[in-house]
Amino acid sequence: MPKIKILYILDTFDTGGKENVVLNLCNGLDTSVYEVNLLVLTNDRLSSTNSLNPDINVITLPFDQYDLKKLTFFFKGASKFMEILEDINPSIIHTHLFFYHLFFVSMFMFLKTKNVIHCRTVHTSGLFYSNQKRFVDKFRLFVE
Repeated sequence: MPKIKILYILDTFDTGGKENVVLNLCNGLDTSVYEVNLLVLTNDRLSSTNSLNPDINVITLPFDQYDLKKLTFFFKGASKFMEILEDINPSIIHTHLFFYHLFFVSMFMFLKTKNVIHCRTVHTSGLFYSNQKRFVDKFRLFVE
């Protein structure tokens, strides 16, 4: 029986709360049943990869954490991201991303994937929800 392909997507994989959540999810899956892939949008903050089971496939994009904040990331990362989606062809995608990275990833997932279950957890402090006066805060809430 073929394995169910799961793709987790994070912006970084350093030590922290969101990284621990995804680390535990990846390590908790039976790799005889699931093919577990982890896509990290950066290649500079990866210290938690040392704690992953060796059967988990880690893929990084050639950007650092500061590139993610630039508009050029949107264009440069799009083709690389689409190639990875096509190569893995996952059945389940779990994203745990900050708002503008989530927007980027969700848009290209919509264009590239068919019949894929997308589980999404949003990584946010939630503090901006109390005060949405700026356009960027309203947009962020809309995306999340």
